[in-house]
Amino acid sequence: MQSVFNLFNCQTPGWPPHKTYKWNDVRKLVQYATDHYERREIIADTSKIKEISIKNGLKEKVLLKTGNLKAAFLVKKTDKIKIESILPSFIDAPVKEGQKVGEIKYLINGKSQKSVPIYAKQSVKQKDYWYYFDKIIQRFTLIA
Repeated sequence: MQSVFNLFNCQTPGWPPHKTYKWNDVRKLVQYATDHYERREIIADTSKIKEISIKNGLKEKVLLKTGNLKAAFLVKKTDKIKIESILPSFIDAPVKEGQKVGEIKYLINGKSQKSVPIYAKQSVKQKDYWYYFDKIIQRFTLIA
């Protein structure tokens, strides 16, 4: 494995006798970075991520919220950036407020660099035995 010094034609790592070498080396490294990389700020589009369906819940859907969607990356000019949202078509009840239901991934050249969670904005209870028992009681008391 080559050292950083050999990759950029820098002076040898033994700087003490010639302290000006390190500043020349730093200038070369900084110049390489500015020539080949740039800073990009990206904000994910969440216009389609508003709500999710709930199976066996007292409500049919729950609203969603996300964390900070703004991300900054130092990338090459040829790097491919992709934003991917991972969200199931439905979730099972019960759902608690703040429960993680999905995530948004920032991918650079196919490798995940950052992940932002998607949370449920509110709680939803499950339709359980007592829910159905209450419905039966209501039905019989209305008929009688």
